Amino acid sequence: MVKSEFPIVYATDENYATYTAISLWSVLNKTSCKIACHIFDAGISDKAKRLLAAVAKAGGSHVEFHPLEPHFPPAECLSLRDRAYLARLLIPKLLHDYQRALYLDVDTVCVDDLVPLFNVSLEGKAIGAVRNLRALEKHYVATSPLARFYSKTSAKARVDADYYRTQLGLENPSDYINSGVVMMDLPRIKEQIGLDRFCDVEAASKLRQGDQDWLAKFGPAKLCYLHPKWNCYSSSRRRQGWALPPLHRQAFKQACEKPALVHFVGTNPWDQSKTRIGGYVRSRDPWFHAWQAAYQAVLGISA
Repeated sequence: MVKSEFPIVYATDENYATYTAISLWSVLNKTSCKIACHIFDAGISDKAKRLLAAVAKAGGSHVEFHPLEPHFPPAECLSLRDRAYLARLLIPKLLHDYQRALYLDVDTVCVDDLVPLFNVSLEGKAIGAVRNLRALEKHYVATSPLARFYSKTSAKARVDADYYRTQLGLENPSDYINSGVVMMDLPRIKEQIGLDRFCDVEAASKLRQGDQDWLAKFGPAKLCYLHPKWNCYSSSRRRQGWALPPLHRQAFKQACEKPALVHFVGTNPWDQSKTRIGGYVRSRDPWFHAWQAAYQAVLGISA
């Protein structure tokens, strides 16, 4: 039986459970359809589970916890943190009653309605994700006249390009993705890729970036590249897309002007030692304010 609610999936251990609650609240507060929250549990206390359940209830939703231990090698072979990273690969196996599922990293905050993302066309492909901003920038710099001014960046880009080609099968480094926001068409994953292959966490764990590299391996044949507003890096606005290929620059600027999901890549908003986020003073950054508002709401729910 296919369920009518749209599933949002997070994977977390105890250390990131509160931040999961903050991201979840932002989604529930902004999204105009019924949502089912699924938490892949890599070691969460009962207290943290109660908080997550309370946040889901306050947002008109409910939460279901899925223990990860039965699906992974022993802890001495794979840490709890690594399990949380790789857990997104288990979504087709654990949520087979849904047509689609959306995975979100815990360091995301929702600033617009996600219904358009739930309904976005994947062009007949199994997976939807946003191109990796860092990979786009490095590849563009390394293959443009800018290379002579950025020799270290260019050298790193050449190493990455060789890795993407030889280990991931990507001829174009611009086809590398960020796996912090992933839309999955679950029947198509089963049909086009196969559950055993897609959910092979052991093979994925051997790659440099684990789950992200594993998803990127499926390439343009199985991947639909989504608009960057669905995974807009918190550091994006400062650079204003100057180091992006012209083909992607306009979409990037649109994402910065009106993002839907902000992803705090590299600078976590809960890290009080950081006075700046994405090149901006924390107190003046509207994206940090969105996270802070969700944080205050969660504090109120947990009080």
